[in-house]
Amino acid sequence: MITTVFFDLDDTLFDHQYSRRCGFYALKSSYPALSSADVRDMENLHEQLIRANYEKVLAREISLKDAMTERICTVCNRFGYSPDPGEMPDIVRIYDTAYQQNRRVVPGSRELLSRLKESVQVGIITNGFKDLQEEKIASLGLSTFIDILIISEVAGYQKPDRRIFENALAVAGSDPARAVYIGDSWAVDIVPATACGMKAVWLSRYGQSCPDPSLARVITTYLGFDLRELSG
Repeated sequence: MITTVFFDLDDTLFDHQYSRRCGFYALKSSYPALSSADVRDMENLHEQLIRANYEKVLAREISLKDAMTERICTVCNRFGYSPDPGEMPDIVRIYDTAYQQNRRVVPGSRELLSRLKESVQVGIITNGFKDLQEEKIASLGLSTFIDILIISEVAGYQKPDRRIFENALAVAGSDPARAVYIGDSWAVDIVPATACGMKAVWLSRYGQSCPDPSLARVITTYLGFDLRELSG
């Protein structure tokens, strides 16, 4: 019997991809030189840039604001618009305003959380800063569903370090074999969670191929997902 279900936060419960897309559409509308850029290509580059310096952001070697400015500037340059340094505050403001105004949960996640809350402990294991992640959860109206919140800044470890998963299991008082982890990143979420003995569900919404179907249940949407399929 499953007793605890943990989730990743960004792009698993919070639809970061949608908010980012809205940010880039706002830039395309504001700057004619970007009007012909493909938003999906902009997203892909932006994601590569996040992965390239995210550990430095978490280690506070570079500020979140400076990292955002650097990424947006690089995307603009790559897709046909080379802003002057003095323009960057306005460009970042346009992007971030659209991003913040279009924050939403991943479709179907709220309904899933509501169902799970009736029978199991529900937790989040996320990389990031405490204040930022807590505010995000509250603004999305998810706080009432969450029993356990493990954030890398507080835990002292960040995914994919298995110790943050072990910490979450200890806080939950959960047997790994009776816990499930749901996340969108194969390397950062699924591999370390299963290494700790948890069952895993990979939320693959963007057509990625599964590296190892024997390691995790693969879903493309929460619609129709039934936790009982993982029991036994």
